[in-house]
Amino acid sequence: MNEYYIPDYVHFALEGDTAIFLNLRTDQYSMLVGEQARAFSDLVSRTADSIQRVIRLERSSQGDQSNTFQDALLRDLLSNGVLTQNSSTSSDLVPSILPLPQEALVDRQMHRPEKIGAKVFWSFLVSCVVAKLRLSFASIEHTVRAVRRRKHLRGISKPFEVNEARRLVCLYNRLRPVMPHDYLCLFDSLSLLEFLARHDCYPNWVFAVQLEPWGAHCWVQYGTTVFNEDLDLARTYLPVMSV
Repeated sequence: MNEYYIPDYVHFALEGDTAIFLNLRTDQYSMLVGEQARAFSDLVSRTADSIQRVIRLERSSQGDQSNTFQDALLRDLLSNGVLTQNSSTSSDLVPSILPLPQEALVDRQMHRPEKIGAKVFWSFLVSCVVAKLRLSFASIEHTVRAVRRRKHLRGISKPFEVNEARRLVCLYNRLRPVMPHDYLCLFDSLSLLEFLARHDCYPNWVFAVQLEPWGAHCWVQYGTTVFNEDLDLARTYLPVMSV
């Protein structure tokens, strides 16, 4: 039996006859379609809500044609860095099948009368600067790992307060025009995550793609509640990774 591993820096999603991969190490998306996507889907082990990161391959008794097709697919995935035969590059992490958002946390036009104090204003500025520096000087893999590690160390034992999250997102939205930076999903999602983390709130960072027309996007979400994107627009995307 041959074993192949999906590295912990590769995330993927399966949708019909399409398999989408996000390689954080190369900061690139790739895709399989048709017969190749179906073959990859057959190789991975799945439960109702998760997909395993290890592929255990037993040789088919159906003849050389089946084996040749699998070999060609596996060689292609290995050469593109989607698979490896080195188990140390993979973790026990089993990616969940991510839920589509069902509701928005706030109306973007919602304004709360709460006074914005100097501490909140400073927290917002620091969050934006940290996000800008990370996206300018750190790899996306390093940034994602840092966000995940912080969430694991500081957020795993904290109950999630939806009302507090709503209050904080409203504050962020009111302050966002202060930052002279065009809207960009990476910057806005990461700066929002930094701002929320400074107030002990740890939602998820979702990366997703739209197949037709092709497009990559990200937003902040907790459960099925989206924080910083239009609900109808977010639902047109296929989630690939949640941090």
